[in-house]
Amino acid sequence: AAASGGGDDGASAAKFFWFQVSGGIGTALFMGMYQLLLPVMKRMQVFGTYFNTAAYFVAYVVSIVWQTALHRWLVFGSDSPFLPALLAAYVTYSLSIGLSTALNAGLTKLGTGESIAYWTALLATGFLNYFTLESVM
Repeated sequence: AAASGGGDDGASAAKFFWFQVSGGIGTALFMGMYQLLLPVMKRMQVFGTYFNTAAYFVAYVVSIVWQTALHRWLVFGSDSPFLPALLAAYVTYSLSIGLSTALNAGLTKLGTGESIAYWTALLATGFLNYFTLESVM
């Protein structure tokens, strides 16, 4: 069910559209896992007031597995081995979370409003993720 490739602008736009759909599905699954983990992490009493951060981290790390599968199935249609693509996704998302945090902080320091800083960082790393993952999947 992958978007057709090709290289023309229409195919590229279709791929980018399906990347957003795939990302939305993955984000909904991530949110569900996060919500399930919140009470578990709170009850564990190991993380103190940071139980929500622990739940976020675990859900994020696990969600990369299904996000990679969704991108491969819905967007890129790759038949290549899954594990190298998964490793590339972990590297990509690790870099983008660092870069988006730095970009958000920089924009905030420049006096940009929180909402603009958030959406600018999110959009920029979304493009980075798309083009990086497209080249490795």
